Amino acid sequence: MGAGGKDSTRVAAGRIYRQTQVMTTDPNAELSSLASQIDALIARLAEMIDAASVDQSGKESHGLVEAERHLQGARRELTRVQQSPG
Repeated sequence: MGAGGKDSTRVAAGRIYRQTQVMTTDPNAELSSLASQIDALIARLAEMIDAASVDQSGKESHGLVEAERHLQGARRELTRVQQSPG
């Protein structure tokens, strides 16, 4: 399809690539999706931390706790952005 269609074709270095036009998305929906993904990562890390605690793996557990802490900070920042006006 051409410029007015939903996808275009380009040729680079003898190869043909099909590209779908970029859809504009609602920034709030995008932020909500990212927040959900971070929540899922935090939950998975929590499970790994619990398992590491049972295994008595102090070093591994410490690194996982740090990663979880950073993800929780990122989640808070996303919440602030979502709640900010504008």
